[in-house]
Amino acid sequence: MRQSSRIPEMSSPVLSMIERFIARGVQAGQLPAGIDALRLYVLMVALTQFHLSNGYTLSTIFGRDLYEAEWRAARGTDARGMLAKFLKR
Repeated sequence: MRQSSRIPEMSSPVLSMIERFIARGVQAGQLPAGIDALRLYVLMVALTQFHLSNGYTLSTIFGRDLYEAEWRAARGTDARGMLAKFLKR
């Protein structure tokens, strides 16, 4: 991956988009200055993907269906709430 010229091309648009989102929020007075785009991206992915990519294993271990629509909707609400708190600081 380090030697690939395609990897930065594929991933850098994501960070650029997040940086623009943050800049607009700061300019509008809706976000505090100093939010790191990579940190925000990693938080978003962690909060929205871990339980899905590990859903079968976690469902088996804990005896709950993590793919059930109501459970997933509640995790989406949790993720939005946590990200909102992080962005407000």
